[in-house]
Amino acid sequence: MLAQSGPLPNPETPLAFLPKSTAYQYEVSRHVYLATIGAFIWDILTHLPEEWKLLFSYKITLPTVVYFISRIASLAFITTSTVFQISTVHSCHDLQVAIGWCLCLAISSTSFLFFLRARAIFDRRTLPVAVFFTSWLGVFGSTLIVPFAIDGEHIGTTQYCINTAVKPFSSAAIAISSINDALVLVAVSWRITISMTSEETFRGRVNVLLGRGGLPALSQAVLQAGQQYYFITVGSNILTLVMIIIPTIPPSTMPYLLCRMSR
Repeated sequence: MLAQSGPLPNPETPLAFLPKSTAYQYEVSRHVYLATIGAFIWDILTHLPEEWKLLFSYKITLPTVVYFISRIASLAFITTSTVFQISTVHSCHDLQVAIGWCLCLAISSTSFLFFLRARAIFDRRTLPVAVFFTSWLGVFGSTLIVPFAIDGEHIGTTQYCINTAVKPFSSAAIAISSINDALVLVAVSWRITISMTSEETFRGRVNVLLGRGGLPALSQAVLQAGQQYYFITVGSNILTLVMIIIPTIPPSTMPYLLCRMSR
């Protein structure tokens, strides 16, 4: 896949070593990575005043620490992934391992924020909180396999890298993360609904869950934010799972999809 017979017009260009279809996919993924890191940096700059206040104007609590770990880890993952895709690298394998650990930390910390939200909503009730924490441990454990599930190598004689392996067992991290998100979303949404509305029938509460009124503005905002986050995430998760599981899809088309796993 990484070499072609015959003389090359420009042996320093990585695309010259790739089949036409793979070269096209590789080039598209480069644009996706650059767009992703650009959007993430724009998001950081947009929210910089609020995050500055959060860090220096208020008491630093566990949610604050986890939030910034999530932001930093996500930025590290996107940055290292972009470097892998567009820059010359001494060791593609080592960088892939670093990318895997950044992804592990990004997903785990972001999911822990979801756990903290659930713990607050359920007012530290022992059984629900224990279930949510166990679910988060499942997410954390499953992400630990990611660094060992991906690999890359140099393209031909160049120092540019391409992804060469995304092992099927890496899909466990995506599946378990999706299940955890669904569990927390449903539980938190239902808890808010039964606590903050006067509806007593099941149908009435379902209407409230679907955003048809009946909740105070703050509760409605929390509910809708969680639903938006989940539906965007689960759609991307399904696409990534399909691409990992289907054996005919080459590894070079997959890595830029993993960008969205860092949220």
